[in-house]
Amino acid sequence: MDNDWRPANDVERAMMTALEEGDSTRYAQLLRSAPLYVPTIPRDTPLPSGLPRPEDDHVLAFTSPDALELILGAVADTYTETDTASLSESNSPGTQLVVDAGLPIGVLLNLGEVEDLAEGRQTLVSVTDVQDALVDEVLTEVRKLCLAELGGDAEAAGALEPANALEDRLRDAVGKLDFDSFLLALIGADVVLPTTEPEVDPRRIARDFPWRVLGGAETPVIPLFSSERVLDTVAAGSPPRVSVSFLDVLVNWPGDNHVLCFNPGTTMELTLPGEAVPELVTAIAEAAVADGAAGGNPGETSTDGTSTDGTGTGERNPGGAPAGA
Repeated sequence: MDNDWRPANDVERAMMTALEEGDSTRYAQLLRSAPLYVPTIPRDTPLPSGLPRPEDDHVLAFTSPDALELILGAVADTYTETDTASLSESNSPGTQLVVDAGLPIGVLLNLGEVEDLAEGRQTLVSVTDVQDALVDEVLTEVRKLCLAELGGDAEAAGALEPANALEDRLRDAVGKLDFDSFLLALIGADVVLPTTEPEVDPRRIARDFPWRVLGGAETPVIPLFSSERVLDTVAAGSPPRVSVSFLDVLVNWPGDNHVLCFNPGTTMELTLPGEAVPELVTAIAEAAVADGAAGGNPGETSTDGTSTDGTGTGERNPGGAPAGA
């Protein structure tokens, strides 16, 4: 959901109300009668994350030029004003109509379903619900991968209780659905990294670190843990490990394609896509500078600058969530 969005016209205001009230019929009636703005996007132009390409049996449409500009910016050269009737004439009934993607009023439906929805014969699934379901599926697969490759006791991992001050703070943050507090607890702590070599000097985190990487080349995953106890529960065979500052781990993260998976399978789990790690480092640095300028204690740095996606905890979650949040 884009926090900068506000309804630009009466149709968008009415659509927002219809979705809030769960009135699929009213929403579809508004969609059926509203002007739609379809962007013209040059082939091979990169799109914002999560948006399908228009040529892939999808039509991207917006209910105002303002909404289109907010989501696509300079990506779209121009746009065409149309409506669902015209789109149905030029596309097959199975074409996916993506309406106001990335906005609170966004939905995904087949063009052929608009009439059934407007007449009350079907109900809507919002784009946000679809995206959340996909994120949950990805997080589940990452967790399964970690637990399978590490070979520990998955049931015991899920039943672990906090055994140190860090884990107490993490559990409290999860219980309060407080992603900022979860991160603040980690930022000032050391974490345990499994390695591919024994007796690793933690200073090697800055150069030639022997990361234990799970998964294949397509989705490499790096596990890390809040304590050796958690590692030895999740991983079989007492693998080699080293304790390193969590902040040092973030700063020296091996690449945007590497997924971070903290405490997989526990109630203190956190999963972040690799591209979110630099964003998190930047947010921490900016918050520290702001806190220093205000004369605050660096140990009480806020992470309010962090951005979110939707794995399920809050508006400042950059693509992952503490388990239970």
